[in-house]
Amino acid sequence: MSLILDNVSVEYGRRMVMQNVTLEAQRGRVLALVGPNGSGKSSLIKAVAGLNPYAGRIAFAGCSGRPKALGYMPQDQQGPLALSVVEVVLLGRLERLHMRVSAQDLDAVRSVLRRLGIEHLAARDLGELSGGQRQLVYLAQALVSEPELLLLDEPLTALDINHQLEVLELVAAMTRERQLCTVMVLHDLLATAHYADDVALLCGNTVLACGTPEAVLTPDAMRRVFGVEMEVLTTASGRRVLIPVALA
Repeated sequence: MSLILDNVSVEYGRRMVMQNVTLEAQRGRVLALVGPNGSGKSSLIKAVAGLNPYAGRIAFAGCSGRPKALGYMPQDQQGPLALSVVEVVLLGRLERLHMRVSAQDLDAVRSVLRRLGIEHLAARDLGELSGGQRQLVYLAQALVSEPELLLLDEPLTALDINHQLEVLELVAAMTRERQLCTVMVLHDLLATAHYADDVALLCGNTVLACGTPEAVLTPDAMRRVFGVEMEVLTTASGRRVLIPVALA
């Protein structure tokens, strides 16, 4: 399934936060939304998730209407602290649950907790966990629905570097394995360059550029969008990285 945005605009009251956005996210690929604070990244992803009103067209190729199998992890996730980790993650399968939780549902929860390395937290209450652990639980909730479309708004918040890499590796691997259409809001340009297949650079409440990380994340674009001078380096493994060196 692919995601198509055609001339999409999003308003809060009288304030235009995104205007005339046209882009496409393909199945089996990770599309990263990057841009300065206030550029409309979260507003756009909420519109795709059906949580923000919008003008224009959002289409889900291969689906009639909005896909039911949609995994969404918001930036400002707030869960009931008295629920256990298993109960919180099960909420991600709410549309599949009926009068009782099946063995298949519990197996799906255990599988995603195991893959995220937090199976040992299953019986603990959400309120007992650290911010980083909660972030992993919310990611599990988004993944347990077995989505076709995965929307992640700043999934690395509160995670240490080890868990950041684990999450990015997992999301990239699951996107390929399950042929998901994944859209992810990121601030880390190094992570974006390494793990995103495509990048949409947002600035001035619209999309300034969209393409591969190499084509979009250029020193000129970073100077224009972030006001920062960047130096391009190549690692020993041949990876291209951008290093901030000064304010522009």
